[in-house]
Amino acid sequence: MKLRWFRIATFYAILLALSFFWMNRSQKKFTEFSITTQTQRIALRVERAQTSREIERGLSNRDTIGSDGMLFILPQEMKPAFWMKDMRFPLDFIWIRNTIIVDLTRNVPIPPPLATHTPNSSVTHVLEVPAGFIDQHKIHLGDSVEWK
Repeated sequence: MKLRWFRIATFYAILLALSFFWMNRSQKKFTEFSITTQTQRIALRVERAQTSREIERGLSNRDTIGSDGMLFILPQEMKPAFWMKDMRFPLDFIWIRNTIIVDLTRNVPIPPPLATHTPNSSVTHVLEVPAGFIDQHKIHLGDSVEWK
């Protein structure tokens, strides 16, 4: 009888541990992010995408961003090609090398599935924000960024 209760308790303990693991794994990772322009400092809370799966999925199949934006942390400095597969809303892309904005792509519409967007130079990070954000906040090339 004791062995049966031990097995039942062990089963539920394992189930509980797996549930906590799965919940923590599926939670979004957020980062405090700021952009410093010549006239202002813009504070944002952005979701991080850094694994290859997170980068590939990006903001696809969502009705809203769910935060101020999404920061893509690339595995190395590169000139990536981003596409709007399964996107439901337009975006602005802020292309970043280390901590400096090196390119801007405004008002990227929901295009045909194979259209891609690439910066003019290599980058280490990409920040996707709602379309119109760049013009609304007067962001320029050379502005700096930082995050925690």
